Formats: sequence, C-alpha cells, structure tokens
Amino acid sequence: MSAAHRLVIATIAVAFAVAAASAVARPPRGAKATSAMKATSATTADTEPVVVDLDAPTGAEAMAIAGLLPAWEEAINAGATRLTVDRAAAARAVAAGLPVRVVGAGRAALAAWPVCITSLDDLGAWLDDLAAARPDLVTVLDIGDSYCKAAGGCTTPGGDRLPGDDVLVARVTAAASTAPKTGRLWIDGGLHARELATTELMRRTIERLVAGYGVDPNVTWLLDHREVYVGIAMNPDGRRLVELGATGRYGGTPWYWRKNARPGTRPTPCAWPPTTGQHDGVDLNRNHIFKWTASGGSNDACAETYRGRSAGSEPEIAAYEAAVRAVMPDQRPPADIDAAPDDTTGVLINFHSFTNRGTVLTPWGWTTAAPPNADGLIAIGDRYAARVDYARQSALYAVSGNTRDWAYGELGIPAYVIELRGDDFFPRCTDLDATLDPHAAALDLTLALADRPYARIRGPEVAALTASIVPAPGGDGRALRLDAHLDVAGTPARWAAGAEVLFGRAGGPGADWPASLPPSTSPSGGGAALVAGDGAFDSRDEAASLVVDIADLPPGTYYAVVAARGNNGAWGPGRAVGFDVPEVDAPATASATASVGTTATAIGSSTPTPTPTPTPTPTPTSAPTASAPAATWTAAAPPRLWLPIAQRAR
Repeated sequence: MSAAHRLVIATIAVAFAVAAASAVARPPRGAKATSAMKATSATTADTEPVVVDLDAPTGAEAMAIAGLLPAWEEAINAGATRLTVDRAAAARAVAAGLPVRVVGAGRAALAAWPVCITSLDDLGAWLDDLAAARPDLVTVLDIGDSYCKAAGGCTTPGGDRLPGDDVLVARVTAAASTAPKTGRLWIDGGLHARELATTELMRRTIERLVAGYGVDPNVTWLLDHREVYVGIAMNPDGRRLVELGATGRYGGTPWYWRKNARPGTRPTPCAWPPTTGQHDGVDLNRNHIFKWTASGGSNDACAETYRGRSAGSEPEIAAYEAAVRAVMPDQRPPADIDAAPDDTTGVLINFHSFTNRGTVLTPWGWTTAAPPNADGLIAIGDRYAARVDYARQSALYAVSGNTRDWAYGELGIPAYVIELRGDDFFPRCTDLDATLDPHAAALDLTLALADRPYARIRGPEVAALTASIVPAPGGDGRALRLDAHLDVAGTPARWAAGAEVLFGRAGGPGADWPASLPPSTSPSGGGAALVAGDGAFDSRDEAASLVVDIADLPPGTYYAVVAARGNNGAWGPGRAVGFDVPEVDAPATASATASVGTTATAIGSSTPTPTPTPTPTPTPTSAPTASAPAATWTAAAPPRLWLPIAQRAR
C-alpha cells in the first residue's frame, strides 16, 4: 500500500474517531442526573495521564497521530517514540487503528513553576546585568518587538494585560580581540513558548562562554575568532502566557502555550483558559517566508500548527529573519536545486523540546526530497548528534514555513532544529543538568566549524590534545611539546594526511606577535607542521606531535590551536590547548590537556614584554626525527563584521 493510501485511510479513521469522541461527550437528550454523574466520573478518568508508545509509524501514520494529539505534533514529527497523553486521546488513537500502545500510567501535570527554570523577567534582568558587568564579551541586541508590544499591548479573554516585550539576542564574542571574526553561530530557544528547557540552555550557554573566556583555552580561542548570537526567548508573549497559568489566579499550573499571542480570527477565543491543544496565536515555526504556502502548516487559527495570515506576518518572525540576515550573508542561489558554495560561512540551530532520545532535524522539512547540500548538512548533523547521543533525521512528514528550511533555503547556511531529550515540555529539575550539559562540547565543535562548515566537516578532527613544557632541544631553555590524536571517523577522508599548529593568546596575537611562531590568525595550511608518530600520515587514527621552541614568547599564558588535514585536502576544525611560558628562573608548569568532553587548563591574558629578536621557524623534533616542511603563513584579513542593529538601551 502506498504512503498516500495509508494517509487517506488514517485520515478517515481519525475523522471517525473525532466524531465518535464528540458524540460521547454530548449527553443524550433527557438524561437523568445519575447519568450526568457517571459522565463526570468518566470524564475524570479520561483526563488521567497515560504513557503511550508509538510503534514505528510511517509518515502518514505519524501525521494522523499528530492530528489526534496536536499538542505533541512537533515531538511526533521529530520521531518521538513515547509520549504522556490523557487516556481519552490514547483511546482515540488506538480506536483509529494507529500504531499506538498504552504502556502504563503517566506522571501528573506539573503543579507549579519549576524552580530550575528562570522566569522571563529574571532572564532579561540577568542578561542586562551580565552585559553591564562584561561589556567586553556580551552585547544585548533588541532585534524587534513581540506581537503585543507592536500592537500597543494585548488583553487576554480573562482580562490580563500583556504589554509586550522586546525580542532579545545576546552577542557573545571577545569584542576587543585583534583577530578577525571569521565564523558565526546563531542559536535560539523559546520559539515555542512552552519548551522551557530551551531558554535555560540559552542562558547556560551564555554563562558558560563568559565564564570560560580567559580560563578555558578552547573557549578563549573561539571567542577571539568567532561570534555567537543567542536568542534567549524568541517568543516572549507566548512565554508570558505560559507563566500566567502558573499564577494563583489560574491555579498555579503553567500553561502548555505554544504559539505567540496574536488573537484568533474567531469572535470568541479558541479556548480560555487555554487547553493543551487549543489556543489562539500563530505557530512561529510555521510562519517563515520560505515555502510558507507548501503543505505542512494549518489554516485553522486554533490549530497548534496555524501558519498565520501570511508569510512572515508575525513581528517575532520578521525580527528573527532580519537579524539573521544581518549577520549571515546570503550564500545560496535561489533555485531549490542550487547548492551553497563550499566556502559558505555560518551555522544556525533552532532549539526545541522534546523527543525521548533527542533529535537533530536537518533540512528539508517541507519536502522529502534531498537538499542540494545534503552530504554536508547530514555530516554536520551527525557530528552534533554523536556528541550528545541523539538521533538525526529529517521530518517524518511535511512541515512548511519552518526555521531550518528558511535559514538554509534563503541563506545557504547549515541550519537545524534540535529537539532536546525529554518526556515533557516542562522538564523535571532533577533531569535538567543531564539534558543540557552534553550540548556544551557539541556547541563548541559547531562554533569551530562555523567559519567554513561545509568544508571543515570533511576534514579530520583533533580528538585529543596535550601540551607540556619540556627542555628545549640542545638543553638550553624550554620548549613546548604538543601531542595530538587525529581521527577521520565520520568524514569522507580515508586517512589523516597532516596536522598543523597555530598560536595565540586571549585578545588575539596582536601586532607584537613574534615572527617565529605562526599566529592563530593564519589561514589553513599556514601553521607549523606536526610529525606523525609512526613516521607517516597514512591511517584513520593517527598520533602526531611537535616540539617547538618558545623562547620568543614573553612570560604569560597562551593557547595552541591544532587542526588536521585529510587525504582529501580538507582541513578539519581546530582545537585549542593552553600553556604557560614561565619566567626564566621559574619552574615549568604542569601539562595541559584538551580532548573531547574535557576542559583544558586555565588560560588568561598577560602583559606582553618587548618582543625578542625573531628566530627561525620551529622544526619538529619528536620521534621519529624528521624535519617538517618550513611553515609559511600570511595574516588573514577578512573584514570584521558587526550586527547593524542598535545595542539595547538600558
């Protein structure tokens, strides 16, 4: 049976199930009071939560299940295999012949606001305070207004006033770095208001990057050379409505509000108080201008996937698209079959929640056809998914007007929706650290890729890296020894063909950087070459090392950035490790280690002393003894680009 036939049958089954549910809910004419009491008791049982498993539904079946369970549409589309729903909804899905099984009782709805989730007001205050304390690293950008603010305020059917909010994005970078900003990463959360873990991930990511600058060598190198844009709560009106449900007036339980706050087109609201699957507003992840008219969005204003009155009609999406365009150049020709070029720069990740395992969703969502940059998009998605142990897939059925399709379709950048691991929109506080913490290493890797993601993903990765201070060859002075483990797994390269190292310090190498050491601003191929541990670069897993004279570096703290090249010629992402150059009579410092999932030794800026007379380019002296080709380099000179939107006034 074809997918189209299955979809028709499933749709008919859903229609009968919904009609039957409506008939059951309608009391018979002339019913006695005892019947009403029984109906009330049955209704209470129907709303009890149960856990259901989805047994490998086809795309057509998944769409039909989502039609019966609209609140969980996003999770179902992303491949969720287990959901907690009310008993009546589960019964309707089973009655429709869909692959849904009830496996047990579900946990009760959240009774109060989770203490581990920062409220919207506190998020804004925290971000303003952080920017005031660290203006060298954080700038708060007001990219536009929410619907309610643009409309002069909103009033709910219950009489609650929503004045509206600014849509805020934090730019995190070492603003004073002398290094050009060669790559950009955009991440955001809260586009669907009830997905609370996503805004907390944004807050924690900003916090971690700021705390790590000058301490973690990899973060320091990245913020010297990259920019991160963090949309902390992209649907503030919707978030206000989630929080409104948690007030005493409405019983203290947060609402599962997904959409923005635009009033519906009906004379009465879809539901008030809102229900899990029925409320006003526009689904902002169906309102982007790219393929807005394609199948995969609803024209029903009460539906969870209501696409809005027109493409890009919502102020939040207009602001989102304008801000991303301001920092990511348009790099893909307009036809659907046109690929973005190999030197495309920038990556975008739109975070959502939830699926049970966690899922990285790649373009396209609007069609099952493969996008023209499919190999690169899938490879980057797979690398991220491997870091956090998530699944990677495209949508199970069509989704139009979504964020990842817009960012890739219009601009050509690798763009993803990531559904966080979980079992509810409101996370358990005991699970939150385990949900969010694995993303730190994955986001750092993505930021390292962000200057040329389609090209770098084809190159080997530096899986482990150590640095130690050793006696200089010949015994006079000290040198730096670097040991790296190179890995081509998950890349089209057949073996690692070489590796190089560049050097820097917090704030960038600077004009006084010694000519004997290639600076971190050098282009790929311009570093000092490492030597293969077995004498030849010819395997998928390769050990490489280098001993380099650091006599020209004044005392202070530095980072070394190692990158590897595959036999296909592609340079992979860099990884940094820190080291200290001691005073002449001071003892050598302990070695530093940087590997996947670990934090390297602290690194900080130092006050440079006058640059010593340059010495020749370093040559490797690790076994087997061999001279690497002389390293040559020229300073990279791409322009520094900044978001042309005014800084938020405080």
